[in-house]
Amino acid sequence: MPIYLETIPDKNLYERGLVGQYWTGIPVRATANTAVAANVLRGRVIFVPQTMTFDTIAVYVATGHAEKNAYLGVYNLDNNLAITTLVKDYGTVSVASSTTLAVITADLQLSRGYYLAALLTDGTPTLGFVSAAFSPLGFETSGYWQSTGCTVNQAYGALPDPFTAGYTLERDEPALMLKIKSYP
Repeated sequence: MPIYLETIPDKNLYERGLVGQYWTGIPVRATANTAVAANVLRGRVIFVPQTMTFDTIAVYVATGHAEKNAYLGVYNLDNNLAITTLVKDYGTVSVASSTTLAVITADLQLSRGYYLAALLTDGTPTLGFVSAAFSPLGFETSGYWQSTGCTVNQAYGALPDPFTAGYTLERDEPALMLKIKSYP
C-alpha cells in the first residue's frame, strides 16, 4: 500500500520519516561501494528535524573483512557545524560478513539539530557509500562536490571524545543510518 502525503501529519518529507525505517537525515544517493582504510575515523552528517528516538545504528557491508570490527557512534555538531562531543559510542559490530547490514541496537533520543554518525574500523571492508544531494557542510575543497562528511586518521579503539582534530571534508561517506523507533 503506498503512503500518500495526506497520511503524514506535517506533509514535509524532510521533517518526518516512517517509524521502523532507516533515517539518513539529509537527501543522499548511493554511490559505488568503497573499501575503507583501517584506523580512519569517518563521519557522515545527519539532520534530525525534531526530537526523535532511534533504536539502531547501521552500515551496509558489501564485502566483509574476516575477523574485523567497527566502532559506530554519534557526535554533536555545534552551531557552526564543527564536530564536538561524543553523544553515544555504540561499541563494536562485526564487518566480517558480506552483503549484510551491520547493526547495533540501542535506544538514543536526539533533539532537533545536526549530528555526525561515525565509524572507525580495524579492517578494510567494502561499505555502501552515499553522496549528499545537499549538505550543510557546503562544498569540499575542489568546490565541485557537496561534502557529505569527513575523515581523519585515528588509531582503532573506542571512539574519541571529542572528535579528532584535523579532519578533512569528503564528498562520499559510508551510508551510516539510524532506525526510527518513535517520536515523543
